[in-house]
Amino acid sequence: MPMLVGGELRIQAQAENIEIPDLEYLNLASFMGEDGKPDTEVIKKFVATCPKKRSHFPQIGGAQINLNHSSGPFNPPVSLDARTRKR
Repeated sequence: MPMLVGGELRIQAQAENIEIPDLEYLNLASFMGEDGKPDTEVIKKFVATCPKKRSHFPQIGGAQINLNHSSGPFNPPVSLDARTRKR
C-alpha cells in the first residue's frame, strides 16, 4: 500500500504545483489511514507545508515588450517606402 500513498502524494503535489521531497526519505506509513488506504486529509496537510515549485523561467518585473519593432527609444520609426527614406 505504500505505493498508493506515493501516488497520492504525487497527485496532490502536482495539483497544487508543490515540490515534495524524495519519497525514500518519508515515512509513507504515516500517511495511511487505519484501513490501510492513503489518508487524503493527512496528505493534503503535508503537501500544504511543502514549498511551491520554482518556475523554470525567471519572472522579470517591469520589463516591457515592444511589439512594434520599428520604433522604440533607440530606434526611430523607419518608413518602408523607399521614396521617403533618407540616404
